[in-house]
Amino acid sequence: RAVHVLFEHAHDTTWNGLTDNYLRVSAQSERDLGNVMATVRCLSADASGLWGKVVEEEGTPLPDDCPYHPELEQ
Repeated sequence: RAVHVLFEHAHDTTWNGLTDNYLRVSAQSERDLGNVMATVRCLSADASGLWGKVVEEEGTPLPDDCPYHPELEQ
């Protein structure tokens, strides 16, 4: 499942943000995602929230060969 996330801050390359339902989401990216709305494919969940991969930034799909866009796991 994919969710829309507004990213707030990062610790190293792990960005944290919130969905429109205030679920905490974390994703790895070396890009500056501060105050960026992105689509995140959810991969797992734990007590701290959801973990996923950024698949789209502000409506623009990231290219498959982008070093910050690992291939999605099936």
